[in-house]
Amino acid sequence: MIKSTKDLWIGDLLQLKNSGRIGKFTGTKPDGKLIVQTDDNIIITPLSNVTQYTPPQDPDLGLDFDLDYKSKAIDNISELKNLSQIDLHISILAPHMENQPAARILDFQMKSFNDFVNDAYARKRNTVKIIHGKGEGVLKTEVQYHLKRDNRVSMISEINKGGATDVWFNY
Repeated sequence: MIKSTKDLWIGDLLQLKNSGRIGKFTGTKPDGKLIVQTDDNIIITPLSNVTQYTPPQDPDLGLDFDLDYKSKAIDNISELKNLSQIDLHISILAPHMENQPAARILDFQMKSFNDFVNDAYARKRNTVKIIHGKGEGVLKTEVQYHLKRDNRVSMISEINKGGATDVWFNY
């Protein structure tokens, strides 16, 4: 339960009580209202209209994707250099972070995703696979949001029943 703005960190995921929308906390206005960034809007709302958001757990973490690596913490992007796919499930990507707050995990996953995409593009890979998990969670939404707005990406396609996204690059 959020009692005051001092309980919040920039980047925390919040859910608006009145609409159910999910966004990131980006700061406060001088009048004490919260600034929440959703996918397409900046919303100014009172503290009483938000709750901390925890993404739903993916019920199928054990999907059998053809992984280039399994059950291995990726602490350094250099370990990803020769891979054509990345699994963003935190239990695969960085098991040591599994008990961190959801917003910290999402930040780590998105940094890993961005590093992976940047490296894949720099290495002129034609296509890569991003495994984000099924569901309507924040990670899948964030990944696809960034891919759709990346000028380097020519096409994306959901695969594995929505649990992953294939990405084709422009060169």
